[in-house]
Amino acid sequence: MSAINALQKLPDQVHADVISVMLENTECLNLDHFSCLLPLLLGLLDSNTERHINVSLKMLLKLVAVIVRQSVDKAEFQDSSEKKLNLLFNHCESEEECVRNVVAKCLGKIALIKPSKLLPAIKDQDRHVRHATVLALSIAGHNKPNLIKGLLPELFPLLYDQTVIKKELIRTVDLGPFKHTVDDGLELRKATFECVDKLLDNCLDQMNLVEIHVFYRYRWKLEHC
Repeated sequence: MSAINALQKLPDQVHADVISVMLENTECLNLDHFSCLLPLLLGLLDSNTERHINVSLKMLLKLVAVIVRQSVDKAEFQDSSEKKLNLLFNHCESEEECVRNVVAKCLGKIALIKPSKLLPAIKDQDRHVRHATVLALSIAGHNKPNLIKGLLPELFPLLYDQTVIKKELIRTVDLGPFKHTVDDGLELRKATFECVDKLLDNCLDQMNLVEIHVFYRYRWKLEHC
């Protein structure tokens, strides 16, 4: 691992070359690799070079598969999960959808270890962070619903708040002869509805039916206005 840590002082080109070689033998990857490589991979995502970004995304997807498989009894990894979450949240605002999707997958897998770590992020002022958090909770709710059930009393009101149309996220784009209204909160609302659907499928016995009724009634109004 010391060799990987030493890479941090080298240029992105070297990082990309080394990671490309590692991609040819991903069977040996473990949680220690994830911890050491994460800062390098996220650094490559900030690159303007397409190859660097692609190599980073491929490795992140490989490492995502390692997280849950090996983290159950790895107390050290669980204790440092908050630091990893913060590193990932810094890349939620990427203009590249593929980057945002991969970051959300990583967040989702880490959330399977300690789902409660995601609750503060859903209150974040940045909608990109909230969006990534909702996607991560969807992954956790689908794969490990038992880990989410205990959080539902606190989580559901936070999710409900993400579905409210916020005027500050609506803007008008001047396209010359006409104007176009853009709702920057739309994708977050869609992701939240999908998240609640998954929670309903897997955690119905722990959900407040009155809250669910109010939620879906509100959703129906939004879709039929």
